[in-house]
Amino acid sequence: MRRERRGDRDAEEDDFADTMLLAVLCVVISLLIYLRGRWSEQRRREAEQRRGREAAGNGAGNNNGLFPPPGDPARDEWAILR
Repeated sequence: MRRERRGDRDAEEDDFADTMLLAVLCVVISLLIYLRGRWSEQRRREAEQRRGREAAGNGAGNNNGLFPPPGDPARDEWAILR
């Protein structure tokens, strides 16, 4: 009978250890998901700021695309049909 009681106790301890292991894994996975979300949000904000700085530096109001602005001598080098 003692062996059966020890077996029951070991099974209960194993169940508790398994439960704690699963709980720790859930917490670790949740933390990793949270950190990944913050990291991707930070990268998105930095990319938006970088695009804003590039647009401000390149003349955001200029809709000429790759062409130089009007009045620039380099514009004469482009083959522009008018």
